[in-house]
Order: sequence, then C-alpha cells, then structure tokens
Amino acid sequence: MEIKNFINNFDMSNPDWDNLPQGFPNCDLDNLEMNEIGKFMGIKTTWELYHPAKTAQTSRNWKGSQGYKAIASWQTGMLLRDLLVPWFKETRAENSRNFPSIPVNFRLFDRLEAQVLDAARSVIANIEEGYTRPDTKAYLQFLGYSQASLAEVRGDIERMKEDEILKSVKGSTLLSIGIKTPTKDIPYPPQTSRKQTAEHGNLREYAGKEILMRDLTYETFIELINKTDFLLQKLVASLEKKLENTKNGLISRF
Repeated sequence: MEIKNFINNFDMSNPDWDNLPQGFPNCDLDNLEMNEIGKFMGIKTTWELYHPAKTAQTSRNWKGSQGYKAIASWQTGMLLRDLLVPWFKETRAENSRNFPSIPVNFRLFDRLEAQVLDAARSVIANIEEGYTRPDTKAYLQFLGYSQASLAEVRGDIERMKEDEILKSVKGSTLLSIGIKTPTKDIPYPPQTSRKQTAEHGNLREYAGKEILMRDLTYETFIELINKTDFLLQKLVASLEKKLENTKNGLISRF
C-alpha cells in the first residue's frame, strides 16, 4: 500500500494492521507533508504500543521439530561428541592397562571427561532447542550459547594437548582418516553410520570406514571444532540478515 493512502485512510479508533505499507514502521517519509509525517508518527507510536503480539513464526519457517538435523553445524557438532565419547572410553581403558596403580589420575580424568562431554553436548543441545524457538532472535540467543560451549571444548582440547593427555601429530587431518565433514546444510541422515561395530566396541563407522580412536589427534579435533565454529558463524550471519530484513519490512511480520 502507498504510504500516503495508508496515512489518509487510517482509522485511529479502529486500527487495521493487516495492510501495512512497505517497510513499515521504517518507511521513507521524504515525500510527505509535515501534517502527514505527524499523523504517521502517531500511527507508528500506536503500532508500537498496541499492535497485537504475534507468536507465530515471524521470521522462522522451520518444518518439523527435528529439522535441525539438516543443519551442517549440528552434524559436525554431533560428530565431535560422537568421537569424543569413544576416545575417552578407549583412553581410560588404555591407561587402566598401562597404569593400574594411579587411581588419583582417574579421578582427575573423570572430571575432565565429564566437563568436555558436557560442553560438547551443550553445543548440539542448544542448536536443537534454539531451532524450535518461535522467533529468530531467540534462536540466535541459543546459537550464542552453542558457540560459547564450543569455545569451552576448544579450550579443554588445547589444555589436553599441553598436559600430554591428547597426542599431537602434525599434518593429521580428518580426511586422512576417512572423515569428510559437510560444508553446507544437507538432508538428515548424512552418509554416516553411527552404530558401533559388534566386534570392536570402540570403533565408529563413518562413510564406510572404521575410525580407530588412536587415529584421533589434537589436530583432527581442532579441525572439527574449527569447522563447526565456521558453520555456526555462517548460520548466525544468515539469521541476523533475516532478522534485519524482517525489521526493515523486506520479510512480512504478519
């Protein structure tokens, strides 16, 4: 609707918010007379104070409560946790075989394992919860929590290397051990089998190749963390742009 017609036909006693001019409430007022601008500001104030709240998906168009499984950052975050869980189990078993008389180390290891896995779980759990929120602003807030948890995982991984708990092998990559991570959102499930083999409980199958936990290094975990971080940043940037477009009226709120 043309803004002049909107202003001249607007009934303050019975406001109609279903047919708004483009960009409302941030309309271009350059071609309006002073009295029209004054009336528009009154309409805008009324809209800000009394327009009906919308709980519908204003800038969220997700379909299905598990649509987050198509999000690339969720997939890489899930893989990160999937690999950390058996890595801790196998490392514990190996230390138990080689150092059976140092129980105090296992108490410290227990705390480290709980902390890292809890943070890794938080990365994906916040993506899941944020995805089902009714508006983009809330979704972005939960993605912020996810990014903070990922930073916590990174810090722990770096300290694990410094404390010589996690080995470092220069040049080791995810691709070198058969792991190809997604670079964009793809349908779920990806080409991944998350079942553990019956013969080797500490092995994971990924893209048809069994992954030995001893192949996982500081470099491979950091690479996976960096990819998850990059994908989260892309997702956040996309949602922020969508939120800004909604605010400017390029995407309808109603």
